[in-house]
Amino acid sequence: MTGWPEDPKDLPKCIRHYWSCRDELSVDNGLVVKGDRIIIPESMQQETLAKIHAGHQGVNKCQLRAKVCVYWPGINKDIEQLVGKCVVCQTHQRKQSHEPLLPHEIPQRPWQTVGTDLFHFDNADYLIIADYYSKATFVRRVSGQCSSAAVITLTKQIFSEQGIPTKVISDNGPQYDSREYHKFSQDWEIDHVTSSPRYPRSNGFIERMIQTVKLTLTKAKQSNVDPYLALLCLRTTPIDSALPSPAELLNGRKLKDNLPSKIRHNRHDKDDVYARLAQRQDKQKEYHDRDGMRKLSSLVPGQHVTVQDHHTGKWTPAVVKDACPEPRSFIVQTPTGQSLRRNRVHIRNTEPMRKTLRFADPPVASVHTPSLNPHAPKSILRKTGSKSTDQKQHSDNNNSITNLPAVATEPYRTRSGRVVKKPQRLIET
Repeated sequence: MTGWPEDPKDLPKCIRHYWSCRDELSVDNGLVVKGDRIIIPESMQQETLAKIHAGHQGVNKCQLRAKVCVYWPGINKDIEQLVGKCVVCQTHQRKQSHEPLLPHEIPQRPWQTVGTDLFHFDNADYLIIADYYSKATFVRRVSGQCSSAAVITLTKQIFSEQGIPTKVISDNGPQYDSREYHKFSQDWEIDHVTSSPRYPRSNGFIERMIQTVKLTLTKAKQSNVDPYLALLCLRTTPIDSALPSPAELLNGRKLKDNLPSKIRHNRHDKDDVYARLAQRQDKQKEYHDRDGMRKLSSLVPGQHVTVQDHHTGKWTPAVVKDACPEPRSFIVQTPTGQSLRRNRVHIRNTEPMRKTLRFADPPVASVHTPSLNPHAPKSILRKTGSKSTDQKQHSDNNNSITNLPAVATEPYRTRSGRVVKKPQRLIET
């Protein structure tokens, strides 16, 4: 061949996909090149891909390596598929960014929804129960072994004094995930909701209460202050300038503490309190989401994913079995048959990519092109003619050819496999 034909259909099918970049091709020392990039034949593309990804770098770095030396149509897409299916790269991925804050529903009344957890302080275990509405906290020391039975006993003591809440939110610790605690919840008609394992942020309210209580007890111990008096000060301090103290919101009255004051039983409008709580929650979400966090896509049963190990940080393959009633929580199954419940942030979507049809017959309008000298240097021969205007070639990130009406009897398919339908006005009658 001494040049390009006027019609791409006259080209052999194996090189027809180079039609869009024909003016950038030349021959240098027996090698077909596109600028400074060597054209790699199909028989050597897999070997070249393996060399590009030899250092197990990411998609962007591998594409940068290829951009300076080798080329074939669809190389960037092939690199994306290679890196996406690399077991080593999938295992050592970074952790996913946090999703936008999903606040809990604000209760309509005090002691309707409470959170509970265990924490360790000064060589002892403690149970904490906090009200989501009033922010009131109750702390009890666990005597002896921190078992589920001991936690249930202390919980019953607090509930017998304050009443039975409608909902109890906890983590999936062994004390709360036991058969005894489930039976206790059923017998006392409590809706027990658990957060995703290995993800304490989903129960952030009680985690924040633990930090506050532990800091209060630490300061009280260091300053030789009665810890019970320190906790009383914590409960009788107003939440903010527009909300009363947790004790007043919970009990409907002010508690006498170590400060002189006139005890007045002021009634606070329920709607005003709820509006202020909602305003505080919206402000917290605004601060949390200001770094541009994005929501992760949902998962469906049977979908192939990878799950992050809590201890090593590595990602292992798994399959989604089901979605939990709790938001952003899924049940996945590992290759060993083990079923795990994990938050969406610990699950990465690795669904296999669709097959790329690189050698589909592209329908391209005929353009008159002069012959290309195969022995020319790296200079590029430009098109001339009545419509001789320099046309900007496609970038390396977009090697597909513009979808124009096909003249072949077979329907034209894009690289993703989608059938391209011609507009009715272009169909010859």
